Parts: sequence; C-alpha cells; structure tokens
Amino acid sequence: MAQVEYNKYLPSYRSLLTPNAKYDYRTHSLVELSQQDLKRIESRFQLEPPPPSKFKMKYQSLLGEVSRKASRLSMRVQSNLHPPQHTLKATKHLWSRCKSFGQLPLEIQILVFSFVDDPHAYHSCLFASKRFYQLAKPMLYRSVSFVSTYRFAQFVTCLRLNPATGTYVERLDLSGLKPGVQEEDWDDCSNPAATLAGWRDWKFKNNPLYAFHSAVLTKTVSNSSVASVPSQKKGNLAKYFKKRRRSSPPLYEKPEAPHQQAHHSSPHPTINRFLLSYSTSKDVPVGYVIHVINLCPNLVEADLGNLSLSTDYRISSPYAHKYQPYDLTHNYHKDLPKIVESISPLAQPASFNPFQETFPPTAPDSLEASSVSSVFSLNFAKPVRKYNSLLPPLPNSATEMSYLSRADGRIYLSDLNVKAINTSHLEVVHERDILRCLAARGHRVRSINLSSSIWLNAKLVADFLLEMLARDLDRKCVNGKHLWLFQGHYYDVGEPLEGRVEPSRSGLQLLDLSDSGMNKNLPWAQKIDMATPRGRQLVQRIVNDELLSSFEEYVIRERQRRGRVGENYFS
Repeated sequence: MAQVEYNKYLPSYRSLLTPNAKYDYRTHSLVELSQQDLKRIESRFQLEPPPPSKFKMKYQSLLGEVSRKASRLSMRVQSNLHPPQHTLKATKHLWSRCKSFGQLPLEIQILVFSFVDDPHAYHSCLFASKRFYQLAKPMLYRSVSFVSTYRFAQFVTCLRLNPATGTYVERLDLSGLKPGVQEEDWDDCSNPAATLAGWRDWKFKNNPLYAFHSAVLTKTVSNSSVASVPSQKKGNLAKYFKKRRRSSPPLYEKPEAPHQQAHHSSPHPTINRFLLSYSTSKDVPVGYVIHVINLCPNLVEADLGNLSLSTDYRISSPYAHKYQPYDLTHNYHKDLPKIVESISPLAQPASFNPFQETFPPTAPDSLEASSVSSVFSLNFAKPVRKYNSLLPPLPNSATEMSYLSRADGRIYLSDLNVKAINTSHLEVVHERDILRCLAARGHRVRSINLSSSIWLNAKLVADFLLEMLARDLDRKCVNGKHLWLFQGHYYDVGEPLEGRVEPSRSGLQLLDLSDSGMNKNLPWAQKIDMATPRGRQLVQRIVNDELLSSFEEYVIRERQRRGRVGENYFS
C-alpha cells in the first residue's frame, strides 16, 4: 500500500498541523501564508489595548492658550456653516416621516377608512375632526337604507338642501320601509305615544293645524292679554318668577350620556294624534323617489322592492316660486347649508375628493340665472350697512330663479307644508316617471329590484326596457315582421339555450320583477339576468309583446319536435 501524503490533502483553511499554510484545491498546491496575512489573522482575535490613562487635574488653568480656543471656535463655525452631507440626509429623512394620520397620503387615508366598514364607526368619525368628517361622509352614505318613512323624508329634504351628499350614494334600499305601528299592534293603534311618525309628520311639522306639541300651544298667552297687563305688574311678575326659579331646584337633570352613546342620533319621533289614520301605512310619495334618483347620479344598485307609492303632484313652474315660504327645507335651521358648506364644501379640489362626483345636468331655469350673477352676489353676500341705501332694490326674479334651480329643479306637493292648493297649479305625476328617471341612469345602474310592485304592468315594463336597453336593441325584419332583437340575435322558442355563452355587456345586469303586477304568475314578472340567454330571450319577448306561458312554450316545442298533424313529409 502506498504511503498517504498528508501534505497533498490539506484543508482549505488553516489547520493546527500547518498554521502557516493552506491548501488550494484549484491549483492543487500548498500556499504559504505571508507574515502580513498572519498578523491580520491574529489581530482579529486580539483584544484592543486599553487607552492610555490621562492625568486629571483637580483645577482648571486660568492661563489657557488663546490661539487654541480661537481655533476651536473657528472649527465649530465652519462645521455649522458647512455641515456634512450625510447629516443633512439623515435630518431630512427624520423630518419627512409622518408624525400624524393627517400627514399620510390621501390614498392611504381612504384605504384605511375603507377597511373599517362599520356604519356606527363612520358615524362617530363625523364628530372627531373636519378631516375625519370629510373622509367618513362618503363611506357612510355609500350604502343607504331606510326603515321609517319619516327618516326617508328627512333624507330627501337634506338632499335638496345639499345635493353634493347625493353624489356619494351608490346603493339605495327602500324595500325595508315599515309602518309606524307593528302588525301585532294593529288592533290597538289609537295610542300616539306608541306609534312612530311617518313622512306626513315631517311634511306638517311646522303647520299650525298639525302642531306636534299641541299641549304647549294651549298654555301660551296671546299678545293681546300680555299687552293689557300694566308695565309695573309685568316687572313684579318677572322678578317673582326669576326669584322662584333660582330658589327651586331643577325639576329634571339630564343624565350624562356614556362615551359610546354621546353622538347617537335622536330618538324617533312619535306620530301626531291628528295623523293616526295613517299609522298602518308605509307608502311614500312618488316625488320623493324621483328626487332621490335624480340627486344620486352615481347610483349603482336600487332596491325598490315591495314599495308602496302614494299619489303626488308637481307644482307648475310659473307658480312654484309662490310656495317658497312653505317649502320643507325650512324644517331645518336656516344656517344648516352654510355649516355643511364650511365643513364639506360643494366644490372640493380634485386632489382631496376621494370619489368622482358627477352632478346631474343643469336645469333649463338655471341657464337664465347666469344673467343675473351680479344680483346673486348682492343677494348672498354680507351687506354693508353703510351703503345699504345706495343699493338698488333686489328684483324678485333673482330669488325665484335661485329657488327653482335648487337641487333637481322640481317642486312637488309633498315638498310643501300645505294641506290644500289650487288645482290649476298642479301637474299629475305618474309611476312611469320613476322608471324614466331610472332609465336616464342606465349607463351606471347595474341592479334594479322592482319585485312585489303592484303598480307595474307589461306596458310600463316594455317601455322601460326599450329606453333602458336602447343601445342593445335593434329593429329588424324577421319572417315578415319587424321585431326588436337583443344585440342583433333573435331567440326562437324552440332554440336550445343551455350551454350558450353570451358576450359581456355594460349597463343594467339584473332586473327583478318577481311577484309584480295585479295578478299572480304573470309571464313577465320574473327575475331577468341580462348575462344569460334566458334573460335576453325574456327581454326580447317583453318588448315585442310575444309573452308566452310555460304551457304554451311546451306546446310549441312539441309541435316543432313531432311536426304538424297530417303533414306529408314525402312530398
């Protein structure tokens, strides 16, 4: 056996056997380490020598060198004038960090608020700060649903005061509206304190005939009786009641609300005793629904299922300005629009607005208002008392045009605090006007629920689909008849629809008409899915008035499969 040469198989690192050499496997040779390499390796494992001790004097010499102090001062001044570059970068990096939530980029702030997804949390953020108000308001109004017709009426009036709020609404749900009294309490609905208020209570809130606090009005003193009291007795009575008020303890102390309930909404008001006959009703005026659709231009989903509508009238334009003092916008405080404008302005910069606000088209009346812009500036600007006598009288047409051009420019009878009105000033509003307003939003609305709507019929649905799907319907001649075709395709009765893939399209995707109409199981009262061939076939039959029952479809298919009786196939 040959003797093994250990020097040829040395490891690549320094070994205890050969501390001054290492083996290179690439060249297969023994590499000797130099003295400099050995010192560098040894310095890694040696401790640093301790610094030399300095002799500390117990006193400071008063005879220091002036030149040394001057050189030190000059070095400090130069270092302050020309700081090192790495120090500037570090300082800028520290100052560039966000120290608060408001310094974050707008996209990150919106993303953080979108993760909350809690209406109660968004409601609390409205009272935190102005910045939180501007961020939480679009999130809070993105999806709106109502249970009370009173709250819905308040929301409609709020939209008429501040139309910018409607641009945040993307989902509207009115299918959950309920009457003021529960079904189990219908037998005993004569108690006003146990019945919630409806939209009529909001309409007649400031009407003297339907005063909400009638007991307070009976205790008020008339002006004539007050004027008949002598001035001396007035002073004595005022002093007596003032002294009595100070000496007596307060009758009621408002308890402190907990922190989590500090900003909750006010309790729901109860119904007026003069309106108890409407306690079991959950209807809403047609004008309110039209207002909401017109003032919510970014609406994507509209759930109007099981909605009961009441008759409404539109005030004619030549007479609408006469009823401005009776408008329901006066139910709110007169400074409310200014407060909302100061917190969340209507015209926000594009850098801050988190959502694209597309306002409805300008009303024709508003075009005339541009010619009196100087009049508007005098009307809404803060007057200067010194020059009031020099100003010309403000024409009535300016305030009239501003009232008619507000919001969507429409005034309905449900928007006025009046019980009776001249019939010559009214125009009837029909249910089909709601469908026309929805059709005008056809480029954005994706889902519409009109289920359990007894006011619908086949003619209204056909006209609505023709206007809503105008871009997808074509008029062509088929078998000698002019028919509407969905995207150029005719769906025959016997044509197989299973497994068929339809091209994608934009616009309305789902229309729910289930259980609608005055009868049951109507052929058009179904859920229509525009993405399926079955839904497109149903649309084609509705607009062409070719609706068939399930039994009639079965008979036609069997006739096509078997052939007609007595037909000669060999001729």
